[in-house]
Amino acid sequence: MQVQVQKLREAMKLLEPAVPKKTTLPVLHNVLLKDGKAIAGNLEVFIFIDLPEADIECLIPHKPVLQLLKYVPGNEMLTIEANGEITFSWDGGKSSYPLVKSDNYPLSPELVAKIEGTMDGNTLIA
Repeated sequence: MQVQVQKLREAMKLLEPAVPKKTTLPVLHNVLLKDGKAIAGNLEVFIFIDLPEADIECLIPHKPVLQLLKYVPGNEMLTIEANGEITFSWDGGKSSYPLVKSDNYPLSPELVAKIEGTMDGNTLIA
């Protein structure tokens, strides 16, 4: 899987509120990449973010990866591989994390949007 660092960094920041700081299920400290989405949840709240580049199914550790992405230039292309461990590589370096099976991640409810739309963020400025 290849994704621009800035795009993954933004997705990870948006998922941060749903990643619990303390939990009895350590697997919830991870973000699930699957079927073009990045998913995080704490069993009460789940956040789904469209990430079309997510063409592999794996769990990535939220906090360590977010810390890593602070030091990688945003315009770099990041390659993520899941072969025995999760490996992040870019033009200037490489980092690996233990592989956690995505089967252990709790099932999140599938929601079907009744209405979808877009809004210019400047509209909300008073």
